[in-house]
Amino acid sequence: MYKLSKKHILKKNSLLTDNQIICLIGLTPYILFSLKSNYCFIISINGLIYHIFRTKLTRINDIFINFLLIIKLNYLTSHSIIKYLTFLGFIFFCINLFLKSTIKSGLLHLIFVQLLSFYCINLHEDLIK
Repeated sequence: MYKLSKKHILKKNSLLTDNQIICLIGLTPYILFSLKSNYCFIISINGLIYHIFRTKLTRINDIFINFLLIIKLNYLTSHSIIKYLTFLGFIFFCINLFLKSTIKSGLLHLIFVQLLSFYCINLHEDLIK
């Protein structure tokens, strides 16, 4: 039988950890805009697969695809603010790699990686219209 740990505070009967639930919540804007943006669609699919299943393969795939999307976004934009913000998001992603998977690390990931990246994607797409 599955035993709950301290990682399951948000929903006690869930097989997902609090960190996973927070990161899945962070995918909401991507899902909502996935029909309007190829970036958001790809991030939504990869993020859902990774944050639900959390295997080594889904993690590598999620990181690799997101890294390629960031490179493409920075290559296509001439706006330095997008380049600066994606670099800042990358720094927070790297910092979060060394933190335990907790509510705090989930919130850091949500705010400084997911939402910051979403902002950059929307800013880029608004600027190219």
